[in-house]
Amino acid sequence: MDASSTQNYIELLEKTNQQLSLWYNPYGFLVGILTLLITLLAILFTYILWRQGAEYKKTFESFLDERRRFIESEIKKSIEIGEINVNGLIEQWQNKMESLNGETKIKAEAELEKLKKIRESIVDSGKTASNLQKGLTYAIRNDGVKWTPPSSYSRQPHGDLLSQLQEQVQALLAQIAALQPPDEKQ
Repeated sequence: MDASSTQNYIELLEKTNQQLSLWYNPYGFLVGILTLLITLLAILFTYILWRQGAEYKKTFESFLDERRRFIESEIKKSIEIGEINVNGLIEQWQNKMESLNGETKIKAEAELEKLKKIRESIVDSGKTASNLQKGLTYAIRNDGVKWTPPSSYSRQPHGDLLSQLQEQVQALLAQIAALQPPDEKQ
């Protein structure tokens, strides 16, 4: 190889290296801008998702607080109604028992004891309901229940326990209604 062809080869390599430079290559510059844009968009979307998650958690907690207050008031109302009904029946039975004697009085006393047990079970069910509600609130507040999007469940968490408790209170009220005071003719 002669000197002129070597010189031409060196010049060709220098021109090729200049064309391949990343600083002056428009495609490299475009790739850099797109990378920067995608990074900024990813950061923006992450921030938006974080904000929505925080807002959802706040909304969910306010919903739970509202439900807790509603459940507490309903339990208190049911217990008060049950106690009023049972106390009224107990007074009626005690008033009627004064005029009874013999076997009827023994049956009336047995019914009176049933009423007193029902009254105790109403008070106990109120304590159970209060403890259940406190336990649910504690579990939810301490991540016992995971925060999930609303579309991932179709009913409220722990709805079955609350409906069972409500059924128990209704059953107690039905038992109270079934007990009638003794007949005055006996």
